[in-house]
Amino acid sequence: MQTLELLFWLGTELAFLLCFFTAVYLTAVLVRQRRRLFLAILPVLILDYLSLQCVGMKLYQEVWPSAAGKAALWFLALPRPVFLLLCVGSGTAEFFLLRLARDYEKRQITSMSIKEATDDLPSGLCFYLHDGRVIMQNRAMEDFCYKTTGQFLLNGEEFCQRLFSGRLLPDSHRLVSGENPVILLPDDTVWSVSVRDIPYHQGTARMLMISNTTELYHRTLELREQQKKLEELNARLTRYNQDLVELTAKKERLHAKIMIHDTLGANLLSMKRYLLNGGTEDEKRELLGKLHLDMSFLRNDEAPSADDEYDLMLNTAEKLGVHVQISGTLPQTEPQKHLLAIAIHECFTNTLRHAHGDTLDLTISEENGLIRAVFTNNGIQPDGEIQEKGGLQSLRLLTDQCGGRMTIRSHPVFSITLEVPKESNHAI
Repeated sequence: MQTLELLFWLGTELAFLLCFFTAVYLTAVLVRQRRRLFLAILPVLILDYLSLQCVGMKLYQEVWPSAAGKAALWFLALPRPVFLLLCVGSGTAEFFLLRLARDYEKRQITSMSIKEATDDLPSGLCFYLHDGRVIMQNRAMEDFCYKTTGQFLLNGEEFCQRLFSGRLLPDSHRLVSGENPVILLPDDTVWSVSVRDIPYHQGTARMLMISNTTELYHRTLELREQQKKLEELNARLTRYNQDLVELTAKKERLHAKIMIHDTLGANLLSMKRYLLNGGTEDEKRELLGKLHLDMSFLRNDEAPSADDEYDLMLNTAEKLGVHVQISGTLPQTEPQKHLLAIAIHECFTNTLRHAHGDTLDLTISEENGLIRAVFTNNGIQPDGEIQEKGGLQSLRLLTDQCGGRMTIRSHPVFSITLEVPKESNHAI
């Protein structure tokens, strides 16, 4: 065989070989797409195969006396333009079929397109039957399975049980158990696990999903740390408020003792005048009441210590001669407790100073998520509207800061009403 003849048949062999493998690829793609178009590629595939075999027999000078050999000789006896036409036609047909297959992949949703789309998801997905057979899994789930178990995902049910039971590699940790476990991987990423049943054909399958919650987890840790600091700050503020209330109470007792000291001389003179000149029984009872109050203050230099704000306020009021009658239950949560303690202090102080009474009534009730406290006294009722200043102004400001409302009425009976939310997000 001459050199040019050999090169021609060799080139033809390579061309048909390329066409044959292209036809095989197209057949696989079309079968995967479950399209009947794959029937159109079968004649091309067969033609390429036969051409490949015949040219190969010619190239290696394999001439058999069999029918196949005769067919090959007949085929090879065709003019050379026919071979070129077959090669070009086969390649052209494969080219157009390949374009159709690629366009179909882009336009239609196929099982492969779904797999490619799920592989790009940052979350991990695994669909499996109840016996553990895996239907589909994406790349994120494959990586997650290998990092947590050191094995490839072959049984979905077994892998799910390992996640929920915490049987993982030593460098992977289950942070949270329960219906939605949280797994910490060696690369410091945190994943939340969930599983649920989904419809599948005539029955159901299970979907195992993992979501990257690393940022949420670290934000939660930061919030917990901040909450801990706020609790410590709240505790310090509570102690500070208790000290402040105790200091204020001492100041009020000192002020009361100074008043009594100033009036004690006048009371003694009144007693002397009564003893020398006499008087009525009403004057006698009034004088004895004043002296009894004065002596009770002088006998008690300090009020008994009390750790509770309510006890401190009530003890102070009793020492100053004001009896506090409480109807209802005092709130024990902050800042409601601190607000009521300050209100008791302000009201019994005003009862003693301005109304000249000795009884303070406090009625506490709850309605529509609000704590309602009403203060009244048995002292002298005011003639006009009360001007808020000093303690009342501070009490209103504190009530507003607690998200509540303060109301003052002068008629028909003087009263102060505080309404604060039962549940409050405010610190003290």
